[in-house]
Order: sequence, then structure tokens, then C-alpha cells
Amino acid sequence: QYYANADKKDYENTHYYIHRAENTRETEEVIKLFFPKAIKIKGDPPEGIDTDYDISIVVGKDYKDEF
Repeated sequence: QYYANADKKDYENTHYYIHRAENTRETEEVIKLFFPKAIKIKGDPPEGIDTDYDISIVVGKDYKDEF
């Protein structure tokens, strides 16, 4: 478990990257519970996102509108 600031602070949408797909189905279900508008991004994340973990979540401005 690790958290840090994103590479920039003006992301409009919350999104996430799957770095290793093994055993992430349940984790994705939990992401959708906490971030229902989160978008799954396919492909490589931008530079600065740590890929040492299974999943990275970037919280965007839309998060405050979730609740």
C-alpha cells in the first residue's frame, strides 16, 4: 500500500491503471464502490506513476461530486 500525489493536480476524471491483471477482479469491484465514475485506462500509465503495485488510482476533480 502506497500513496502519493499525482504528477499533476488538474485531472478532471478519476481513473485507474491495472499494472498486473492477476487477481484484480475483486479489487476493481471495490474501486467501483468507492469511485463509481472511475475510468479504467488501458495501456501504459504516464511517467511518474509507480508501477511497482498491482493498481494505481488517480483521483480527479470529479471525486468531490461523487458524494
